[in-house]
Amino acid sequence: MKSIVSQPAQTLKRILAASFILAFSSLPTLASPESGFIDALNNSNLDEKRKMVSILYDIGENQAQIMAKCAEQLQKLLQQSNITKAESDYTLSLIKALSASSNPQHLTLLEKARQSDSRKVRSQAKKSIKKIKSRIESLPLLEEINKTYTSFSTNIGVLTWMTQSSWEYSQEVAWQDLYTARVVSKKKSELGDYTLIPLSLDELTKALSSENSRDRKIAAQRVFYLGVKNSDIHKAIASRIQLLTTEIKSGITTNVDEASWFAKALSASANSNYIPVLEALKQAGNSKAEFYAEHAQSMLNMFKSWYEALDQIADIQNIRIIDFQILMLKAPYLSTKDPSMIYLINHHQETEQVRSLCAQTIAAEWPFVRRNARQVRPAARMLQVLSRSGNPQYLELIREAQNSPSKHLQAHALDAEKQLLRSIK
Repeated sequence: MKSIVSQPAQTLKRILAASFILAFSSLPTLASPESGFIDALNNSNLDEKRKMVSILYDIGENQAQIMAKCAEQLQKLLQQSNITKAESDYTLSLIKALSASSNPQHLTLLEKARQSDSRKVRSQAKKSIKKIKSRIESLPLLEEINKTYTSFSTNIGVLTWMTQSSWEYSQEVAWQDLYTARVVSKKKSELGDYTLIPLSLDELTKALSSENSRDRKIAAQRVFYLGVKNSDIHKAIASRIQLLTTEIKSGITTNVDEASWFAKALSASANSNYIPVLEALKQAGNSKAEFYAEHAQSMLNMFKSWYEALDQIADIQNIRIIDFQILMLKAPYLSTKDPSMIYLINHHQETEQVRSLCAQTIAAEWPFVRRNARQVRPAARMLQVLSRSGNPQYLELIREAQNSPSKHLQAHALDAEKQLLRSIK
């Protein structure tokens, strides 16, 4: 089977649903995996049904028919006065699975579950209600964001949605400078406080050539973090970098920070034709400009892979949680990958595909990780995943990471090498 991030989400749902039926029941494969799964819930024993529903929770299945069937099964169990231990476990699995729903009707059912005599059932129902309400409340905002981003590019808005979704699965996530450059707890969910809607293309173009250096830098940040793919924008950025390169070569260093952000913004073009522009900045004779110009060259390919991955997603708002988290590992922004790494590790998803993506990220990013904790944390988790693989092919990469500019990452790489060597022996 191809990598799950390289196929449309709806196709994945059908393939995975069919595999669940084969794995957990003796039913024949049906034309519709959804109907086959529903039949399996009707006919399988409790243990098999619990296993299927638990897997649906792990991958974030939210297909309406399956959610409706889970709700129907839960309704029957809640109506019973006395239930067995197996039925109680199945009840908990159903309540957890329903947390992926965005159907307001399921809130009523879960409120009924909160009246259960079981403390575990009450607690899980409370958690699922909170998740459903959060998902429902975010839908109008997501719709408005996606409408606004349509004028930018077909992929604009995806990263914002992903970052917001990552927020839900992590205790804490750092938002990019684009939004407010501060760390927000998931409990602080007043999304209206954050500048999620970007400038229009015309406004962005004007801001990039503004007389105010702060406005120019913020505009470059928006291009970088939103992945703006407009060729006219890229030409304007390249032209500005050439001007700044000339200034830096002549000894004017007041706009080095701006040049660094413009270099990162140009990497969002995913266009290798701009490598000479970045190479000229790299050779301008300033260490900071050299660092970010070199990083930008590396990120050109990362953005290219990112755009290709996004183009394969048919319905981003209905993507399974597991597919979403793996897709996030392909994002060119290291700081956004920590929530996904936490999710994949906690859900025992250290597959060969995940290890491969971790290795690709470490290979591309270790020379550019400094003291930023938002970068060190995900990189450290990736090294942990590689160290537990028992695969000696990762040893050389882990040793290379010990040369990172970040002393913290150096230490994590040393620990990873020791752990990998122990697992190999």
